[in-house]
Amino acid sequence: MVDLLVLLAFIAFGLVSWHFRISHRVSIVTGLLFLLVAEIVATAGGENVANSIAILAYYSLVVGVTLAIVEQARTRRLYVVQVEHPRASHLVPRATSRVRQVAARVRRMIKRS
Repeated sequence: MVDLLVLLAFIAFGLVSWHFRISHRVSIVTGLLFLLVAEIVATAGGENVANSIAILAYYSLVVGVTLAIVEQARTRRLYVVQVEHPRASHLVPRATSRVRQVAARVRRMIKRS
């Protein structure tokens, strides 16, 4: 029962992180810290507690990787919008100069045809 509540809490944390665009790095670093604490506790002899902390680390890492995948998908979609619709360049404030060059070439090709 407790594991289910912890899982639901991490799912809620993932949804809140996704909604407010909190970086995936927060969850990943938290997961690594949980792993470090689990190792220290296991060394001290608390195997059951260490296993519970390792489960928390796993959930945290799953949330972090999922958020990283979502963030990557968002970024790629905006770049595709930039190339397919050159007038939508305001959608990608962090576009690299290479992406801008490609978008300019696409604009010129569209005007020629």
